[in-house]
Amino acid sequence: MLRGLAASLVVFHHVCQAVESSSPRLSFINSLYGLSKFGAVGVDIFFVISGFIMVFLTTDPRRKQLGAFEFLRMRIIRIVPLYWIYTTAMLFLVASPFAFRAHTFGWSFILKSYLFIPGYNSSGKLHPLLDQGWTLNYEMYFYLIFTAFLGIARPKAVAYMSLAMAGSITIAFAFPLNFAPYTFFTEPIVLEFCLGMLAGILYNRGSLPNRKLTIAFLTLALAIWALTIRFSFDMKYRFVFSGIPAFSVVLALLALEKQGRLPKSSSWLLLGDASYSIYLTHAFFTLALAAALKTHMAAVIPSMDLLIVAAIPLFLLPGILSYRFLEQPLTKWLRTVATQQSKNVPHGDNKHHVLI
Repeated sequence: MLRGLAASLVVFHHVCQAVESSSPRLSFINSLYGLSKFGAVGVDIFFVISGFIMVFLTTDPRRKQLGAFEFLRMRIIRIVPLYWIYTTAMLFLVASPFAFRAHTFGWSFILKSYLFIPGYNSSGKLHPLLDQGWTLNYEMYFYLIFTAFLGIARPKAVAYMSLAMAGSITIAFAFPLNFAPYTFFTEPIVLEFCLGMLAGILYNRGSLPNRKLTIAFLTLALAIWALTIRFSFDMKYRFVFSGIPAFSVVLALLALEKQGRLPKSSSWLLLGDASYSIYLTHAFFTLALAAALKTHMAAVIPSMDLLIVAAIPLFLLPGILSYRFLEQPLTKWLRTVATQQSKNVPHGDNKHHVLI
């Protein structure tokens, strides 16, 4: 459900960006301080959830044990194929006469976009060809680190990973280098995965907040987020103003679920299942919206705010269809192939097994 909420927030954020950057008319939502930027917190929620899920998957005794290679292969199957499909679609789009905006890039940048290597785009940002793929660069970085520590008991592994990430950030702060991957992977935002892993440890130990603490965590998150809407903040403090509240919400809702106080909604569960497809597909439609608003379309729309509200469910729908007819069958087929290959290959004396 939280993943569904996170995906919806990201769509809201990018729709607001499209309207703000392309419409000659200002929307009320975009004029409310940081409200239009607030949706970016969906990314922070995703990162915390990723940290939690990795700990949960590798400690749940009900799940099949896999070695480090198989674990990483399953993560690649989950992330890479669909990302490559939509990156390729974006590549054809920007190279076509129907491109929404001018792009300047070479083959090196294209290759980096496919291989999850940070590189500067034509706007000077460390974003790949499929713009929102910058978050997936972080996800793959986290998966590689997590895989490296699979042979260690979860609490110790989480401590070592957190120290390694915090140490790299400290070193980069003290010794900055003009090298894109070094700059990118030493941003404090990576610590949000550590917060998620901490939530996983607390969950496994049964140390979730009680009812009063749950309310306190939710209140803290909402208060900080309210401040970010009212006052702008420097993105270098994103971990504090977005990451810590995201951790508070994830931990609080885990507690509410354990307490039986979290109502289930099939709609939010569907959005959660389709969240990855939603995340990858919605950019095509926000780009189209921005291009349309630069024409005479803006003059015939009665309200930019109504446009924002109406666009969100419309842009969620393609992601749901992508999940149902592309992501789900493709992932299922690839996992079946991977499982069959694993049965046919002897594993030897691999002592490091994990759960997935």
